[in-house]
Amino acid sequence: MNITEIEKYSRWRAEQIRITFFSDKIEEADASKWWEAVIGEPSEQKTILPKQNLYQEQGNYCKGRLVLSVHLNKVDWLYIPIEGEFFIDSFLDSQEVLSELMPKLYKTFPPINRFAVGYILQVPVNSRKEGYEFLAELLPGVKIDADKSSDFIYQINRPRNTTTGIASLSINRLMKWSVGVVKQIAISPGGVEFNNPENSFARLELDLNTSANFIGALPQDKISSIYLECIDLAKEILIKGDIA
Repeated sequence: MNITEIEKYSRWRAEQIRITFFSDKIEEADASKWWEAVIGEPSEQKTILPKQNLYQEQGNYCKGRLVLSVHLNKVDWLYIPIEGEFFIDSFLDSQEVLSELMPKLYKTFPPINRFAVGYILQVPVNSRKEGYEFLAELLPGVKIDADKSSDFIYQINRPRNTTTGIASLSINRLMKWSVGVVKQIAISPGGVEFNNPENSFARLELDLNTSANFIGALPQDKISSIYLECIDLAKEILIKGDIA
């Protein structure tokens, strides 16, 4: 990784990182054992809603909060900010936290039909205009008028064939680009509002997922390769932007 790439990565910080898989064997796998198998200790909070077919465990982990959510045939492992924070940490450091858990996660996986890695990332900027100028560099095929535009959202999927050697498998690269503004308002006991400065940021919601057209279970010995490929695809997008 050269200096230019490191500089580009260092600007991005993580609002959320998600690992998702779909399986028709979840009930047989006993999700109630997964948290301790991966984290090594009980969760801080457990929620079971039988009517909604929802099972959830969560607790603080490293610089953020980890959530295991199981709903029907879908399983999410989410790494999110602690309460009151807008982001967890830098993209690279946050990614490393989940990557260190993956060897234990693999051992809990039942047969998987689809696999995905999702990100919500942001780059702080000084203004909406600066955010649009930043996105313009990553969206060469989109014309953005930074001075006269607002409420910009650009979404596209650019699938690619996998490099893992699995025949007929493609990976969707679903990207949603925007610029956000957050304004905090504090209210005193007397009811007086104190307006804090606005925080602007360029934002990317990224979902890298195996195609729904793939029939059957993904090869178990290829899941780790798919995960690493998703990370590489994410890094490429952060550096090069929206390319085919």
